[in-house]
Amino acid sequence: MRPSPPNWFRLGLFFGLCGLSFAGDLAVTATGTIQSDQYGTGPYAAAQVGDEVRVRFEVVVPGQEVIPGHHQRYAVDLATFEITIAQVAQPGALVAPAFFDVRDDLFQVDSLRFSHVLDHGELLELELTADDHLLRTPNLEWLVGYHSATQPQFPHQLRISGSDGWLSVELDQIVVGREVTFSTFCDPLANSTGQACTLSGSWLPLVGAQAHLEATQGPPGAFGYFLISSAIDANGVLLSDGRLCLQGQAPYPVGRFNVDSQGRQSVGSFDEYGRFQNYAGTSEIGSGFDMPAHLPFAGSPTVQAGQTWHVQLWYRDGLFGASNFSDGLTVRF
Repeated sequence: MRPSPPNWFRLGLFFGLCGLSFAGDLAVTATGTIQSDQYGTGPYAAAQVGDEVRVRFEVVVPGQEVIPGHHQRYAVDLATFEITIAQVAQPGALVAPAFFDVRDDLFQVDSLRFSHVLDHGELLELELTADDHLLRTPNLEWLVGYHSATQPQFPHQLRISGSDGWLSVELDQIVVGREVTFSTFCDPLANSTGQACTLSGSWLPLVGAQAHLEATQGPPGAFGYFLISSAIDANGVLLSDGRLCLQGQAPYPVGRFNVDSQGRQSVGSFDEYGRFQNYAGTSEIGSGFDMPAHLPFAGSPTVQAGQTWHVQLWYRDGLFGASNFSDGLTVRF
């Protein structure tokens, strides 16, 4: 499980989120593992101990204050509600109205809580509770990120129950935000190490466009930087020793993250293990690149929720100025 971020939030979080529009709502995603299964029949009879359970829904922001500064209630968008067990979609929909509650330091206990009856009669209860260090505000727009229980004596549970039985789930975490997703494209060519450079991505909710990019299996010492485009060429074009699969599309050409402003400089080189190390200070962990909210195109447009962008790493490879490209990574916001 990804480590939880600090439980205090910098002012920089606010400015980072301004570049990425959430279009008036935020997603709440809870994941955990089934610890006890008492369903012999009914809608969740196929579930087994050890299966991962995922519950996701979107809430409308801003919320309504129940206790000013301490308790806010957020309306749930019924159409976005979904349950998966072992990555398989499960039956069950919400009956209107439904709400998600955020309580900050109410009687010295913080909680993220959702409880509602589903359309087939089962009750779903979701609660992540801890001492007053879990939250610093009931405002979800300031709570984008990962949240996990810090004190095991407080309840943190996901439970589904009904006339046919019940499931008890050990809740790992609740994620607030629009989690960025990644997929690969483009068949890369081997470089001078005999391997092809590959990209991977992870959601980094407190930084820029909230996407972190990594590159591995590159030639040690080779210089490079990231490219971006709104379109791809599935077959690619052979350039020097590699294959470029990005394609310019109006109003955006292929952009280069080598701009010294607004975090758009990704320059770096591969270390002795073939992992791309950032020289520009635009990676919180030192390797790879934290994609910024501002794109390297005329007018500095910003990444918006619902957009899809594609990236590749260009890098020097071998003697006489030859160069190569990584595979491609599609980033969906």
